[in-house]
Amino acid sequence: MSITDCQMIEEIIAHIEYEMEDRIIFKQLKYLGLKCLPSLRCFYSRNCTIEFPSLQQVVLRQCPNMKIFSDGILNTPKLQRLQIIEAENGGYWEGNLNTTIQKLFKDMFHLVNLSTLRHIWKKNQPQVFSFRTLTLMEVDNCNSLRYVFTPSVVSGIVQLQKMEIKNCAMMEEIITMEGENDAAIDKITLFPKLNQLKLKNLPELTIVYNFYGNLIELPSLSKLWIEICPKMQTFVSNHQCTDMTASKEHEEMEPHSDILPFFDEKVAFPCLKELKLCQLPDLLHLRKEDSQPSILFENLTSLQVYGCENLKALVPSLVSLQKLMTLTVKSCNGLINSMTLSTAKTLVQVERLDIRHCKMQDVGDGEIITGEGEKDAAIDKITFSMLNSIELLNLPNLTSFYSGSNTLECPSLRTIEITACPKMETFVFPNTKDLSFHSVSFFNEKVAFPCLYKLELSGLPELLHMWKENSQPSKVFENLAHLKVLGCDNLKTLVSSSVSLQNLVTLEVQNCDGSINLVTFSTTKSLKQLTKINIIDCKTIEEMIIDMGDEIKDGIVFNQLIYLKLRCLPSLTSFCKGNFTIEFPYLQRVLVIECLKMMNFSQGVLSTPKLQRLCTKEEKDEWRWEFNVGARGFEEEDGGCWEGGLNTTIQKLFKDMIAERSVQN
Repeated sequence: MSITDCQMIEEIIAHIEYEMEDRIIFKQLKYLGLKCLPSLRCFYSRNCTIEFPSLQQVVLRQCPNMKIFSDGILNTPKLQRLQIIEAENGGYWEGNLNTTIQKLFKDMFHLVNLSTLRHIWKKNQPQVFSFRTLTLMEVDNCNSLRYVFTPSVVSGIVQLQKMEIKNCAMMEEIITMEGENDAAIDKITLFPKLNQLKLKNLPELTIVYNFYGNLIELPSLSKLWIEICPKMQTFVSNHQCTDMTASKEHEEMEPHSDILPFFDEKVAFPCLKELKLCQLPDLLHLRKEDSQPSILFENLTSLQVYGCENLKALVPSLVSLQKLMTLTVKSCNGLINSMTLSTAKTLVQVERLDIRHCKMQDVGDGEIITGEGEKDAAIDKITFSMLNSIELLNLPNLTSFYSGSNTLECPSLRTIEITACPKMETFVFPNTKDLSFHSVSFFNEKVAFPCLYKLELSGLPELLHMWKENSQPSKVFENLAHLKVLGCDNLKTLVSSSVSLQNLVTLEVQNCDGSINLVTFSTTKSLKQLTKINIIDCKTIEEMIIDMGDEIKDGIVFNQLIYLKLRCLPSLTSFCKGNFTIEFPYLQRVLVIECLKMMNFSQGVLSTPKLQRLCTKEEKDEWRWEFNVGARGFEEEDGGCWEGGLNTTIQKLFKDMIAERSVQN
């Protein structure tokens, strides 16, 4: 049972005078959710026994007037907790449902939809003694409030664990000053047990607290989310300004607000693990570049920054991110780079890097990791021991992930996805002045990704070579299982002859108009695990396998290949022009669509014992065929033909096409 957003409901079971029930049983009810019910007082107000023999989960959210569940006997033998947030692992429990709700009513403070409320506490009469046990506070849609606390009120709220303030149109600061006595405080500890703070959609908010002292500490804060606060430039301000005139003069004297970092030296969050900053257009720096190392980021495991248009850099070079596991940056167009080499070296726990939709200002070379000149010489290699995923999407000025002479090692990296980075020509650009542009390969000897499992490259028009032709065999591709290359118009060859693809399972190439062939014969010999090939919309490809003069003795065997699609390849004449044996012992489905110059499949002996038809139309549900669902139905839907063998079938189709053209002409 779930009841949500009903403004007038006061109780769930209505009392009717002539109905007298001593017992009510909800025999099968397992879930009960009561959310956003501002008038709800209880589930049932009569002195009646209510039984929930199967009830296992109760979620109670934004029911500020609910003091008790029911007045009668309550039986919930399987229920062991009451949740405020459905997805949270913990919850609240005081022995039974009634006492738990009573305790929550006492310990939680909700102010919702109070549009005329101007003050929560009376000045000089804070009356906070009754809030000493307060653990959760929510302020939502109170559009006349300009602040929430004063320092004296804060000092009396010592048990608060979660605070959420959102959708308050006039909110300017969270804690406001009371008078001259505040300026004399050198150090202050706010909310000693607060572990979660969320500020969202506060259009007038500029700061959390205008504090004059040297240190402000939230000792237990582990999760900080600040979203859609367009005027917020810094978390804590220390402006020594006593009136609005002085503030304006201060702004005129210092018009460049980049002197204001979001967090300065006076802020201490020793337990902060998760930081999310979203849509803060005035945010320029998280910390000053020349600031001293801080415990602010020491325990950070997740950093998310979205829509901060003017952010210049994530963290200064002295900052250590030794416990960071996830870094996500989106729509930060002022960003020049994500981090320095010194900071990157500290990322010993990072597992996921996701950078997308950032213009990365066209100043020099756009990079994710930027070098520091002479300092780099002392660093032999960068190692991301735990990194398993890199995603780079829509970064129009990115030229490389990193440029420098250092080796980049990612021993756990399994997935690389790079999309719409039109200036990116290489992953790691060697810091070599005499390097010719035409010799640049996307990967080189400076990268080591021995566990790479999935590689997707899309929209990289500067990409020329995946791996340099005459270089040493690469460990980048050793364990690669899925390779997808789309929209790389200048790519000459997919991989060089020295590259082994022994674990490749799927291969997809689409809209790559610079290639005239796909792979060399020697690379093809390594494709022992390949099960699926998709080659689509490549204008210049003439053949799939090119003979580079390799000695061919035993032919080629595609041991596991089941599926082959060739579509919209106007220059393709054959799969392979070489006169040698090609075997496909398990090939079951071949699609050849709009390959108008394809006269045959191969010149040599061709073995396809399980293939019984050639499809000439696009299948409607490719995934169904891949999982062997409804294969017989596909034969009827997709059409096709067969002339006893793959070569003879393609030859027949080519002759029929020529004859049809002759008739038309």
